Amino acid sequence: MNSLLRRVGSSRLAKKQRPLVKAQEFLKNNFFCDGHADTFARIAFAGADFVTCERTESFHIDIERMRRSGLNLQLMAVYIPPEISRHQGTVTALWIAQFAHRVCDALGEECALVRSKADLDGLAPDGGHHLMLTLEGVAPLLADLDLLELFWRFGFRSIGLTHNVNNWAAGGCTPHDDRRYGLTEDGRKLVRMALDLGLAIDCAHLSRQGFYDLLHLMGDRPLINTHACCAEFVDIERNLTNDQLVKLADTGGVVGITYVPDFLCRSKDVSQVSSEDVFRHLEHAVNLIGIDHVALGSDFDGVRFLPNDLPDPCAVPVLVQKMFDAGWSDEDVAKVVGGNWRRVLGQLLPAQ
Repeated sequence: MNSLLRRVGSSRLAKKQRPLVKAQEFLKNNFFCDGHADTFARIAFAGADFVTCERTESFHIDIERMRRSGLNLQLMAVYIPPEISRHQGTVTALWIAQFAHRVCDALGEECALVRSKADLDGLAPDGGHHLMLTLEGVAPLLADLDLLELFWRFGFRSIGLTHNVNNWAAGGCTPHDDRRYGLTEDGRKLVRMALDLGLAIDCAHLSRQGFYDLLHLMGDRPLINTHACCAEFVDIERNLTNDQLVKLADTGGVVGITYVPDFLCRSKDVSQVSSEDVFRHLEHAVNLIGIDHVALGSDFDGVRFLPNDLPDPCAVPVLVQKMFDAGWSDEDVAKVVGGNWRRVLGQLLPAQ
């Protein structure tokens, strides 16, 4: 009897696991891209090793987890905390960029630093685990527009104007002094220069007024939000309203739905937030603005807590399975897990 019960139990477990095998294989056979992680900034400060995975146990991403999950491209943010002094912040941001270059050199062909459309086009959908540098908040530019080209030369290909608080370029979504404003004149000059260089503009962390100011500057270029959720469910300025989502999609852009529990759900203890909550935001955004404008932007290594079944990229099949269970086609799932990022970045990056 006990052996029969074990066989029945094993059979049920196998049936439960079989769908996830499809989701796992799907991510490995299709282009898989995450729009936002803070891993390099954390690892650089902590002294851990992304390549050998030494002392990375407490992190969400390292090269081994990129391999196991099939993650082909990770947009890696460089954020400098406000307690780091102005000029030191600039040096630190460039030092982290150099760290990214060393990682790519150490890993060889497996890990390229994506800087152009040609680089992006050269990535196989089922091979390699690559990186793209993004600047999260322009404080390290020191309100000196000439520094933008230096950051460009170090490999940055996307900039977010703020990180929550107000700065010289724009108003943030959660200013310390309750003053809310949009883009400053210097911020407008910065955006125009960035677009001329071929940088993607990320509206994450912007005030809502800043978002609408930015729209008027984009011309025919897609606007992106690398990591946000829907204000339909959690109405904070950090999340996007339905109108913002529609306006962003109208530019041809993409929003990366993030895994931050506080942005996903305010009615649950953070330990109870799961991939089901992430999927609710994904589904709402897809229904509102269409499958071509929604992607993933985890915020791995940028937050203390994550959904209880999404601890790292290797768990993303749980979320993918929810897409399949909802009746999404393989083509639609492929767009959300990476195809949309690939399309929009291909439009934004310089040709060579």
